[in-house]
Amino acid sequence: MRFRTVILLSIWSVVAGALIVGYVMVNVAMREHISTRAAADLRTHRSTMTALFSLQLEELGKTTELFAETPRLKAVAELGDSNTVRQLMSELQPGIGADILGVADRDGRQMSGSRSGELFRFHPSLFFPRDDSLRARVIAGVTALDTAVYRIASAPILVGTDVVGRLILGFRISDAYLGSLKEMIGSDLALTVDRRPAVTTLAGGEREGIARWLREGATDIDAGPEAAQNLPSIPAGNESFMTTAIAPAGYGPAATRDQVRLVILKPIRRETELALEPVLRSFILLSAAVLVVTIGVGFLVSRGVTRPIAGLVRGTAEISRGNYDYAMEIPKGVELKFLATKFGEMSASLKEKVRQLGERNMELELALRKLRETQEELIRSERLAATGKLTAQLSHEINNPVHNILSSLQTALKKTPADAASRELLEVAYDEVERLARLTKQLLIVYRDSVTSPEPRKPVDINAIVRDVVASSGEMLRQNRVAVDLFLAERIPLIGGSDDKLKQLFLNLIVNARDAMPEGGRLSISSSAGDGRIRVAVADTGMGIPPENINRVFDAFFTTKGKVSGTGLGLSVSYGIVQQHKGTITVQSRPGQGATFTVTFPADIEFTRKEQA
Repeated sequence: MRFRTVILLSIWSVVAGALIVGYVMVNVAMREHISTRAAADLRTHRSTMTALFSLQLEELGKTTELFAETPRLKAVAELGDSNTVRQLMSELQPGIGADILGVADRDGRQMSGSRSGELFRFHPSLFFPRDDSLRARVIAGVTALDTAVYRIASAPILVGTDVVGRLILGFRISDAYLGSLKEMIGSDLALTVDRRPAVTTLAGGEREGIARWLREGATDIDAGPEAAQNLPSIPAGNESFMTTAIAPAGYGPAATRDQVRLVILKPIRRETELALEPVLRSFILLSAAVLVVTIGVGFLVSRGVTRPIAGLVRGTAEISRGNYDYAMEIPKGVELKFLATKFGEMSASLKEKVRQLGERNMELELALRKLRETQEELIRSERLAATGKLTAQLSHEINNPVHNILSSLQTALKKTPADAASRELLEVAYDEVERLARLTKQLLIVYRDSVTSPEPRKPVDINAIVRDVVASSGEMLRQNRVAVDLFLAERIPLIGGSDDKLKQLFLNLIVNARDAMPEGGRLSISSSAGDGRIRVAVADTGMGIPPENINRVFDAFFTTKGKVSGTGLGLSVSYGIVQQHKGTITVQSRPGQGATFTVTFPADIEFTRKEQA
């Protein structure tokens, strides 16, 4: 065998071995990276699902508590007539839309009960908790009935301070519901009862594989996310999954509530193949390129050309260290000169690719950040609309009896002498019912502002709106020892909207800032314009907002104020007004360092041009 051939084969063997070892190392590293990322995703999904189920159970509990306050329900529950209770439940069922609806008397005996429209006998623990101290409280959780899983809440029916019965509402967890959760987190889900899948997003062989795994033991089903990297790879059909599970809040019979698990399944094989596919293509192309270069190097070595090879080695070392601007000496000879030129072109191309990759990474991070902001805005809007619709329906039903009670109390007050002993009680009752009427009116305002359009558009000067609101609030701010600083930009563009609603918006923000400074402080309001938008910032020096509440301040009924001073509707109404004007509102705050609410509106060029003309 010729010496040139031996050198060439030797170089080829070394290069091929290095490429194979490199591919194996990259393969192992990539699989480990995917497993690590999957474990991190499982930690995130576990926290997300835990928080989501807790929030939904809390909302279900509040809904059940509101229905339990219905006067008719209180009356029939206190009467204790099962036929009357069943008749009332049949009337309420279409409006509530619950899959489970039932009522028990004060002793825990079932008076009415239906599941999916059919009569159903409930376990006693669905109505009354074992602990007597909990009987006057709302309880919500997840439980399994037969082969179905439900979100269930139970609330006491109170007449005064006496528990005269208990109301239960339940909604079945369906395939469509789990499908929506899968779209949100990007992982498959399976709701299991006693290690059997009751509801799942899997289908076909994957569903059967997970069911088999659950039947055969599934010893790590309850492992926490910190142990996710140690979980076995679960084969299911043509896929394998890494998994963790959460136990939704238990409720109902102990035989079923302790066996409900939400299993989160992260596909590993599919993600691994997708991640390794471009790596394999790159290694094939790189191998072909390196082998081509090896041919030229072998011929040069066989002809005794060592210096150009040393130059190439130095150039390779510089490129590997990231020095893409390294200038290689052009050796003598057409072949080596061509090789050196192509090597330089490859270095320049690699440098350009690295630069483009960095730019695309930055664009991707920006797009992801905007996507998160848009998603949070959408969730907040949907939550406001849903809450507003429910509260509006309840307020409408409550308003009529409230006004009747007010009229009756007012008549009773007129007929009661001023020195009568019962007059004081009547006045207290009148004041409380009147406060309830005001609250229901505020609830209707929340719904109207979240679903209706604003008044006809007309040109509005934001600076003028701010000045009017500050002037009308001057006495209130002085009494609360709040100093006001205005930093309003001159000649900012106009916007289209309703001046009355915009005044309400800024009045709500000013009142909110005043309440955040009970000992007095400084309120700063500034306006600016740019990029076709108008921005107004309202900053206070008050107590600030805790980080855990920063994303909830615009939710209806959420408030950190006392029972008398706040109902939790001011910022929710403000959010609806901003949405109507196609704007955005954000808040920045640190505990003890005040809060800044920033409102942004699109400038109306048409109105501005008319004003300038």
